[in-house]
Amino acid sequence: MNRAIKLGLKILSYSGLGIMLASTVLVFQQSVSMEFYKRAMLVGTCTWLLTAPFWINRSTEKQEEDQPVP
Repeated sequence: MNRAIKLGLKILSYSGLGIMLASTVLVFQQSVSMEFYKRAMLVGTCTWLLTAPFWINRSTEKQEEDQPVP
């Protein structure tokens, strides 16, 4: 996977986590409605789940080529 694409996926993934964290703090402070909180959590969760699997625990292609086949 291209380094630029991987970096972009990381940024999107962490943005999803940031959305979830920020919405939690805002609903705790009663700054936003429960409806907004639910939608923000849904967006953050979907963003994380759709982008994180592509870069977490992935070794580079070169490392995979260097490993011997058992």
